[in-house]
Amino acid sequence: AVLAPAGKSGDMSVRELRRACGAADASWCVDKKELRGVFRIAGGVCRAGECQSRLEGSCTKTLSCGHPCGGVRGEATCLPCLRCAPPGDAGATREGKRPPPTADDPCAICYVDPMGAAPAILLGCGHVVHRRCAIDKIRAGWPGPAISFNHLRCPLCGASGGEAEEVGSRQFPAMRHGSLDEEIQPVLALRDAVMRRGRRRLLAEGNVA
Repeated sequence: AVLAPAGKSGDMSVRELRRACGAADASWCVDKKELRGVFRIAGGVCRAGECQSRLEGSCTKTLSCGHPCGGVRGEATCLPCLRCAPPGDAGATREGKRPPPTADDPCAICYVDPMGAAPAILLGCGHVVHRRCAIDKIRAGWPGPAISFNHLRCPLCGASGGEAEEVGSRQFPAMRHGSLDEEIQPVLALRDAVMRRGRRRLLAEGNVA
């Protein structure tokens, strides 16, 4: 079932529009035109709890191209448009790089939902994934009994896009995005602790100068 708008947005007051936007973020809107844009986005989302949760976490701004942003709520800079991204970008292919995803491409983590089906994030390495999938990947942890941290890497390139001079845990090529910090920092702290203990063990055994 699709959430039907309560009325024509042009006939509604600012207060009515804000109320009709429901779970959609309208806090950034400064005029009625922007509110009507959020109202249209909210009106196209079904009432199911999961869909409303995705809507609540989505950026509801409209990009300069006219398409809604596919990013996450509260970002200072919107995600590049996933609907205008040229499929199979020739330049990217010639340079050996993966072309940018479109809204219809599957997420590189879940391979279930298309990129446009949930809020997505642009990682520091330049790849785009669903934010929820990235969080689930971090929380899932290492796959076996041996502790490893490869689950923190970008699933497409394994890089972070960080600066070369970074040291310690920040040098590890983990997925980089501000909305992932709360999830990823404790795991990087654990990695630092494991590395320190491993080095002490090697020093004790005389295997490190």
